[in-house]
Amino acid sequence: MRRRDLIGVIYGAALALPCGAAAQQAGKVWRIGHVLTAPPEQGEPFARALEQSLAHLGYVQGRNIVLLHRFAGAQVDKLEEAIISLVPQVYLLVVWGNAAIAAKKLAVGVPVVFISIGSPSSLGLSKASRTPAET
Repeated sequence: MRRRDLIGVIYGAALALPCGAAAQQAGKVWRIGHVLTAPPEQGEPFARALEQSLAHLGYVQGRNIVLLHRFAGAQVDKLEEAIISLVPQVYLLVVWGNAAIAAKKLAVGVPVVFISIGSPSSLGLSKASRTPAET
């Protein structure tokens, strides 16, 4: 076999091989912690509602976000334990009710979104209620 024929066969074989590459996920996958002050049977509808609302905005569980739910109940020690377990894993923390007070204390360096709380400034949760040393 001549050299040119051999080179032609090698190039032809290389071109015939599938040139597929593994698909990569576009963008960053955001990890969001979600702490509810209810037992799972009562808090599950709220967790689903958050997932559906985020999906409506284009953030789909498992595709571009990962929601990590924790159902802590009203006990302060379980609430703090849930927050502490989530903080190293998430980029954002979503908390309900008075869990915001524990989250402010424990989630240093992680942005916290609090839902369903009466008066954040009277609880010391708003920026306006902080002392000059805290800001």
